[in-house]
Amino acid sequence: MPDTDLKGGAIAAEKIRSRLSEEVVKADEHSLKLSLTVGVAEYKDGQTLEKCIKDADTARYKAKNQGRNRVEVFEDKELEV
Repeated sequence: MPDTDLKGGAIAAEKIRSRLSEEVVKADEHSLKLSLTVGVAEYKDGQTLEKCIKDADTARYKAKNQGRNRVEVFEDKELEV
């Protein structure tokens, strides 16, 4: 999402996740509820695209380990003071 910071990306992902979880898919006699687990990371100048994707994937796995159907933001522990 160009021109979107980390917080904006997380808000957008949560809106998508929330809306999707309201949907029910019908297949024959079955009704299926949808869920979405998302990891969000912010691209930083000088970073490779692969690193940004890896960071988002790290956040997604953290979200899955914490219960799924949620949005998790990647926090770079090396940058924290």
